[in-house]
Amino acid sequence: MPKPCTITTITKLPSTITPTPTTKPMKFKKYILLVSCLLSVLSLFGENFDIKGIVKDSKTNQFIPYANIIVLNRDSTFVCGTITNEKGLFHLNRPASAEFLLSISSVGYAKQLINLKGMTKKIDLGVLALNPNTEKLDEVTVHADNRRIDKQLYFPTKEIKAKSTNGLQITQRLMLPEIIVSEKSGTISLGGSKELKLLINGIEATSQEVLALNPKEILRVDYYDNPGLRYGDNIGAIIDYKTKRITSGGYMLANLTESLTHESGYGQASGGFNFKKSQLKFNYLVNHHAIHSLALKNQNYNYPDGNNILRIEKTNDYHWREIYQNANISYNYSGKKDMFNIKMNLFELNHPHIDSDNEITTTEANEIIQNNIRENTQTLRPSLDLYYFKQLRNKQSFAINLVGTYGKNKIDYNYFEFLKENELYRIISNVDGQRQSLIGEVFYEKQLSLGTITAGVKHTQGNTTNEYRGSTSYTTRMDDASTYGFIQYKGSWGKLGYMGAFGLARDYFSQQGQDDYIKWSLTPKISLNYKFDKTYSLRCSSQLSSIDPELSYLSDVELPVNKYQSIIGNPELKTYLSYQNELKFSINKSSVRTSLSLTSYLYKNPIMEETYFDEAKQLFIRSYNNQKSFHNLKAQWNVGASFIDEHLSINGYVGYNHEASKGNDYAHYRNSLYYVIQMIADYEKFTFTFTSVQLPHPFWGETVSVRNSYNEYNLTYKVPWGQVGVSSTNLFGEKSESHSYDYNSMVADKTIIYNKQYPSFELYLSFNLDWGKQYKSRGKNLDNSDSSDGVLQK
Repeated sequence: MPKPCTITTITKLPSTITPTPTTKPMKFKKYILLVSCLLSVLSLFGENFDIKGIVKDSKTNQFIPYANIIVLNRDSTFVCGTITNEKGLFHLNRPASAEFLLSISSVGYAKQLINLKGMTKKIDLGVLALNPNTEKLDEVTVHADNRRIDKQLYFPTKEIKAKSTNGLQITQRLMLPEIIVSEKSGTISLGGSKELKLLINGIEATSQEVLALNPKEILRVDYYDNPGLRYGDNIGAIIDYKTKRITSGGYMLANLTESLTHESGYGQASGGFNFKKSQLKFNYLVNHHAIHSLALKNQNYNYPDGNNILRIEKTNDYHWREIYQNANISYNYSGKKDMFNIKMNLFELNHPHIDSDNEITTTEANEIIQNNIRENTQTLRPSLDLYYFKQLRNKQSFAINLVGTYGKNKIDYNYFEFLKENELYRIISNVDGQRQSLIGEVFYEKQLSLGTITAGVKHTQGNTTNEYRGSTSYTTRMDDASTYGFIQYKGSWGKLGYMGAFGLARDYFSQQGQDDYIKWSLTPKISLNYKFDKTYSLRCSSQLSSIDPELSYLSDVELPVNKYQSIIGNPELKTYLSYQNELKFSINKSSVRTSLSLTSYLYKNPIMEETYFDEAKQLFIRSYNNQKSFHNLKAQWNVGASFIDEHLSINGYVGYNHEASKGNDYAHYRNSLYYVIQMIADYEKFTFTFTSVQLPHPFWGETVSVRNSYNEYNLTYKVPWGQVGVSSTNLFGEKSESHSYDYNSMVADKTIIYNKQYPSFELYLSFNLDWGKQYKSRGKNLDNSDSSDGVLQK
């Protein structure tokens, strides 16, 4: 039986209205109301939910009465509709569905479309601003059909929340494009070379903090796949989790994964305590891993005189162990128009074992040489983060962020070669390093009638001291400073959305005993997005970026690798440029989402390795220099689909990679196929998840590193207090072998690694407890951190 959308906003029409660009004669308004009521009768019975909001003029901030609010399916068919009252308010009730479009329009304004996914509960969209249209005809303003969608809003359904116990599982079930979720490691990542930024209510977060989110508190997830320079010049996508906040009471959450077959797992605990507009919360994570593997390395040392030495290194046991800990405590105050946040963070990363026992044979000797390597590293990094946000009049806002960081690093490396218990060769290297840095940033935003303008300035000041002791002794002292400013404008014109940004950077570096280095660089970016209709779109974007040398590469310290080779930094390294271009065609329907993208990354004079022979030392020296170019061409197809009433969903991508590395005296080319597939199947309280990852080998200069490749299987069961489950990586022993290469003509090597920890089996446990009333808080727009150490490593 048909059931109309409930119209609750119009109670009485005014007796007289003076026509303005936002109003019409009374007779016409009655027709609008009549048509809306008649069309509403066409909607069907079903599970309903309420949706409400306020429509205002983006320029004057005044209410827009009698604006049309229409709910459309993805195929543009009408579902229901209403109009706003004299105060711009609307409130309608409609059957729930997985995805729909909300159309907001009024005479004299550009239409706005909002893509809503998974809404099944009451939601308040808040203030929705319409941009006035300047096209006029006989004193009547004509509105354009603006179909640009700035971001996609994903509303986790009641079913998704019921099946999930943390924010990672919510993210995985929403099937966000190009997003990889690993439940075993508790991480979220983005496919490709760019970075993923995670936000919670606008505040930058880590995968571990998303893991700590209670699914019941997540209102929606905003997904940006083409962010501007405001978020950094190497950000490929942003996920912003909008959550409820608690005005009293608090919450406690915990997640635990532990391996049954080898030392591996993580534990996470978090909680919060709330009073009115204040919140005090903490989060602690410990992550530990131990890997045992076998390896075989073939190295060819080709001397200038024609002599050749083949060195074969057989690793009988490689033992790598890592313990990662991160703890933070924060206080947040959210007022009506301002917000203050202070966060104290302590990061610790220890590698107590990076050990290997090897057998070495060379063409120099007929006997087997025993080789033992013992290495351990420690990193401790406390930081203090202060943030303040203020909402100003006339749709203006600004924010300021200060971050102070102190880092301490320690590396102990011992290398020994023995022949029949007689020591032949040794390398001892001890590094003690420390770094202090201060990051300050100011951000400003202004909403205009046809778009939004943003601007910001960021400055980083740092000092690094490293002491090298052992076989060689050096002390390096480095001062660095970086200032970056940008301005960005984002708007729309008809079906075309556009964004233009311009950044200017100044980099300074000073090292004891070396000339000072100062470099100015530009960072422009432009992006155009054309919506053919509600389903098809085409986007092209172009960006120029400058990339600074890593602090560790700028050190002139020499570290021996073995009796044939050393590694040394280069203080003469220069900043280089990156040209990024992308063309992307997207199809977005309710049950299937797919896109095809073509991307080009061109690096001019990139910093890549080079190798030469030092006649005086009779050693091969591996160093770094600005080379000719590196070019990466990539074609990628993304797809996401759900079946059987969303009990089965598949999300992933497949791509083809072509890379060309051109050095000053070498040229290498690589082609590779890669893919990521994630599948989720539900049956009652059981959930089975399968993830298959095979990414390209990281390739840069002359080195091809070990790639990230694995299959992950997870089976979980939902219980009232949380979730229990089992998981396995490479269950059938697949993908247990990996390779790395060095194509250098003087020192070439190939390494094969056999991982002994596969197949692995893990147990998973989670629980959550919360209490108190909830409210929505203002988000943070800036967040900075410093993870540099400046230590040169082998």
